[in-house]
Amino acid sequence: MKILVLADLHLDEIADNAVLRRLGEEIALAGQEADALIIAGDLTEHAAQRWPNAIKWLGAHYPSKQTVILPGNHDYYGGNLDTLDADLDRICREAGCGFGQCRRMDLGDTRILMTTLWTDMRLFEAGGEAAVEDSLWNARMMPDYGYDAITTGAPERELEPEDTIAVHERQKSWLISELAKPWPGKTVVITHHAPSAAVSGAMSPLSPCFTSDLDDLIDRYRPDAWIFGHTHRPAELRMPGGTLLRNVSVGYENEFRSADIGDRARQGLIDLKQVAGG
Repeated sequence: MKILVLADLHLDEIADNAVLRRLGEEIALAGQEADALIIAGDLTEHAAQRWPNAIKWLGAHYPSKQTVILPGNHDYYGGNLDTLDADLDRICREAGCGFGQCRRMDLGDTRILMTTLWTDMRLFEAGGEAAVEDSLWNARMMPDYGYDAITTGAPERELEPEDTIAVHERQKSWLISELAKPWPGKTVVITHHAPSAAVSGAMSPLSPCFTSDLDDLIDRYRPDAWIFGHTHRPAELRMPGGTLLRNVSVGYENEFRSADIGDRARQGLIDLKQVAGG
């Protein structure tokens, strides 16, 4: 049994129809081996308006009834962080696919736990609270915050890093509650944001916006795999406790050559029979 997990398709930013057609063909080809397709965030921006067409496009290449979509940070652009999930849940139900925010899906002996898991902005916590404050300040360079990209609250205001930290805590609490439940089979976690500095790439002032240091959580619960996107950086490793970490970003159109699309699609194929490590 296999699942196909892909992140960061950014379908609304692909300008070359030939590239879009090739991407669809490669998803269909890889999907022939998969029992489910899971989109791990950043399908489009302005999701309330653009997901219906994007889901229709996906459905032309893989059955919608076997597809689950999890929002990433870009999907919230043009929306309200507090209310958009309800709209996206409805859009998915009307389109015949699943919505993956804080959802569990069981496939055979494998439970799949899905959530966006915004970061806690504490990746540099070892440097003290001053380093965390610097991270919060630097985060405001991200388009997520300000620029009228994402709003929150009623009345609406521009999103701030503290808002997504609060969402991170709620989503992490949900994830921990699920991981703590006894389960005799395998466990796969799927998030948009990265769970460990080990797979975040070279550090920069913006790294805390992409990655949380969840190594202790991973070691405590030892899921068989943790699949993510967001960084657009190919990465794969086994943690000391055996958890497979894998980035499944496809990336922006200018980040891949047409010849690489098939490789990037197949990177998202997860064999649930072989996912367990040492």
